[in-house]
Amino acid sequence: MKKRKLNRNLPLGVNYRLAMTEMNMTFGDLALKAGTSTHSTYRVVERTPQTVTAPVLRIGKALAFEEEDIREQIRAEKAAKGHAYSRKDRFYQLISELIRAFESEK
Repeated sequence: MKKRKLNRNLPLGVNYRLAMTEMNMTFGDLALKAGTSTHSTYRVVERTPQTVTAPVLRIGKALAFEEEDIREQIRAEKAAKGHAYSRKDRFYQLISELIRAFESEK
């Protein structure tokens, strides 16, 4: 199967939905192919995922997306919303906020 590229301008769920449409797949078809429940498949596609989970990756793989592209898309979406991807990122974000607060008091 030919690998698909994610459209970086669209949320991951929308990319999944477009791929489903192009492949003429129902949620049931996709769930069967991905090895996930229909409920999980619906949740991942209709509510853009905020974290990388096994179902998110399996559904992406069933739709011919690359795992690394999926991970990067979720990271980018979280960053765009102002959410830190890891505790380390959040720590550095807090430090920079503290520095700005101290500098603004001068």
